Amino acid sequence: MPALKTSQEVIQAIGVAGLADYYDVIPLLDAAGFTVKRRYPLGSAAAQVVKPNGAPACACVIAIAVEPLQNPNGVSRVGGEAWLYEDCQEDHRLRRHNFGNPNCPTEATYYAFQAAAKPQEVHLAAGVLYDCAASSFHGANGPVTGQQILDSLYDAHLATLQRGVRLRLYLARTWRHLVRWAVWRGQDACLRLLEYGYDVKATPQQGSPFSAPFRIYKWKDFVRSSDMIGSHFFGFQSSKRSLFSNMIVLCLLIAGAYWLLPHTGLLRAIYGNTVLSTVVVVFMFLVVDQLVPRTLQGIVWILCRLRLRALFF
Repeated sequence: MPALKTSQEVIQAIGVAGLADYYDVIPLLDAAGFTVKRRYPLGSAAAQVVKPNGAPACACVIAIAVEPLQNPNGVSRVGGEAWLYEDCQEDHRLRRHNFGNPNCPTEATYYAFQAAAKPQEVHLAAGVLYDCAASSFHGANGPVTGQQILDSLYDAHLATLQRGVRLRLYLARTWRHLVRWAVWRGQDACLRLLEYGYDVKATPQQGSPFSAPFRIYKWKDFVRSSDMIGSHFFGFQSSKRSLFSNMIVLCLLIAGAYWLLPHTGLLRAIYGNTVLSTVVVVFMFLVVDQLVPRTLQGIVWILCRLRLRALFF
């Protein structure tokens, strides 16, 4: 069989039409692939959700898609996912069931299912390929059939009901949420600190405003304004905002050095000499005034390049 270019070719290659457990095959319109349904095992919580006529109201939907081929005799990556589907979810908004609708589940079975553990969405493991030259599918351990691909997704979907798997999925979702939050909110926080703490602003972006959240900042994009009227620290010109911010950081550094470092040697000599203390304070102020804004700009430089990746992490 040549490269799989259409949904019908993928359906034929998988052989889903001849599998009794799978039904309602729907070709994809925007990719070479299809979706198919399979009922949940009898006795599972999802199988207990029924319509007024006693028919199951939930099913597992499995989607399979094959990426376009780059080389006529090469391989294509196969993607897939499985998730919980309610037969009536297209008739209303999410969780807004009309229990008088014969396509909706009964009220008793629906609310009983809400208190039970639900199977989670899963994706096909990486490494499943379609070999055009051999007209066969291959996994990590060798050739696989279309039914094995569908069954692996179905079994992985059901496995998410296990307590250990649910815990791992919860921890993975929590970790992804924290990473996204740190990347997106961290960049916004650094930009606000630069603007309101050090009078450093990014130059306006040229182009579409819709690309602003994914702007790639460069070092030259940051411009610092100074207070020409006169905010000074020991004769060094500074803006009012940066003067206040630097003083806060400077106080924290001095307090930290006093509480954490031993009061001997050079530290004792600095504290015991007024002139030396003044020189160290001025030097630390200059270092903070240059280092903190540069550090914040560096964090923005890194996080802006991770935003898109974190969104699909």
